[in-house]
Amino acid sequence: MINKTLNKHLRLSPFFLIFLLVLTFNFEASANSYNSLSVDFGKVQFPGCFENSDVNTDDYSSDKFGTSAKTSTKDENKKLRKNLNTLGKNHAKILDLIKTEDHLKILELVNKSIDVINSSKIFDLDFLTRFKDNERAAMSFEGLNIDGLSAGQYAASVIPFLGYESAVKTGMDLKGQRELLDLSFKYSRWIFLNRGCSHYLKNYLNKEEASEGRIRINARSVCRLVNPVEASVAGKLFLMDYEMSNFNDALLIGSLSLTDLTYRRLNRNKNRISDQISRLNILIRLADLSERTQNFCFAYKGYERSVSLAKLINLKPEIIKSWEDGMLRTSSFQGNKEDSWSPRYGNLTNSSSGGYVPIFQVPPVYPRRALEREIEGCVMLQFTVTKAGSTRDPEVLWSQPSGIFDKQAMRSALKYKYKPQIRDGQAVEVPRVKTIVVFKIESPGKDMYYTPPGCD
Repeated sequence: MINKTLNKHLRLSPFFLIFLLVLTFNFEASANSYNSLSVDFGKVQFPGCFENSDVNTDDYSSDKFGTSAKTSTKDENKKLRKNLNTLGKNHAKILDLIKTEDHLKILELVNKSIDVINSSKIFDLDFLTRFKDNERAAMSFEGLNIDGLSAGQYAASVIPFLGYESAVKTGMDLKGQRELLDLSFKYSRWIFLNRGCSHYLKNYLNKEEASEGRIRINARSVCRLVNPVEASVAGKLFLMDYEMSNFNDALLIGSLSLTDLTYRRLNRNKNRISDQISRLNILIRLADLSERTQNFCFAYKGYERSVSLAKLINLKPEIIKSWEDGMLRTSSFQGNKEDSWSPRYGNLTNSSSGGYVPIFQVPPVYPRRALEREIEGCVMLQFTVTKAGSTRDPEVLWSQPSGIFDKQAMRSALKYKYKPQIRDGQAVEVPRVKTIVVFKIESPGKDMYYTPPGCD
């Protein structure tokens, strides 16, 4: 279907491109590929809006690369290398054509690339498990060590998305644009489900140590490459569902995009302003759609988080005020429990431990040099609360400014006392409890709600 759409589009003159855009602006979405999601990411991002927000991570599989006792044939490997070579060259040509904005040529190469993917075994699960000709294709790609098949899978996921960008600029109808996004999403989901990416996410959620074997390293590389692509694709699909007021699909795909953006930050250890803006664009639209469709818990969470993010990136006060009004309108529907969302970190755990409050705290010692220089800041900590209510294994998730207050914040947290958590009549440990330790200097003009810059 996508090839027919592209071929038809490529034969149109510029006049008919404009005419086509006008005629086909309203379209009925085809059956989307969201059914490939094995996790309800709405529960991951908005656990407080569900009576049962448990996320089953038992189905998360490890990388299936080369796991079969059988081996692919030489003929299969030869054909694969030919297809990977063609796909790699097409990808490079498309990146060059983007610079010259030759979008019709880009769409032509996208069409040819899709034909190569469809005729190859790049996304053949049986072949993936049998393929062991990995050593010959090892390479470095965007600073990551990756094998040829993984590089080809990444290229397959990104090429339709690059085609989507050209489709928008040449006036392809929205149905054709969506088909390109759906195709990219289909490929990225296949990678996440079969290359160990979901398993890597499970390791993060459960704080397990990821294996350092060869396959695990390769899987992590392809996951890190595909992750930002899927985040962008999911964000575009969310906007389409938002425009159609399709709440259920918008919540599902928007929550996936938010998870991808958080996952990307954890992988690269960077707090990118562009990622924060992307998260904000999804959250505020989800809040608006939720309120219009009377899903008030999601509306309140969306407005609340949009306000926090807006303050973090210093949006205009009048914009923040309008979203605070949205919080006020939906304030009776705040959800049935707290979650661990933060403006810097997003939310990547369904644990409710983020709202766990200590019954005894020891104020931290203010570092002398920071006090003399009037430096203020904060530290986001994570630790485990034991069965007795004490803390252990504190770690710094982020700090502002970096490194200045870390040591004193951890010393203070080790003296916290919590009320033990009871389950089925027994005290249990609570992992991944988060808290922010704020260091601020009292002075005239600062009220009790004052927080240092970057610590909102």
